[in-house]
Amino acid sequence: MSGDRLVRPYLLTGGRTRVEGIDLPLEAMLTSTEVGRSAIDRRSTEESRLLIACREATALVELASILDLPVGVVRVLAGDLVREGYLQQCAVSTGTEVPLLERLLHGLKGDL
Repeated sequence: MSGDRLVRPYLLTGGRTRVEGIDLPLEAMLTSTEVGRSAIDRRSTEESRLLIACREATALVELASILDLPVGVVRVLAGDLVREGYLQQCAVSTGTEVPLLERLLHGLKGDL
């Protein structure tokens, strides 16, 4: 990890670690809204990448891996996009989500 990369996450969130009123757990499934998909070209690079990655419902923790950003940074960026109506949190069933768990396992192993 280069030295400039150590500062960058802090800059991406303006030093924030939370978005007031938005609680996104690691397993939160996020998907881009129609408004979000139409705004991809008008958002920051990281937000655009996040919106693109959420074309299909994707877990917050998986997004951190996809974007190669710390999960706390992704949580703040995603929280901002939820607040603005560009992302929405999907309902998660209480049953075991085997396909999701398999994708997370593969992601942790680096099989993406």
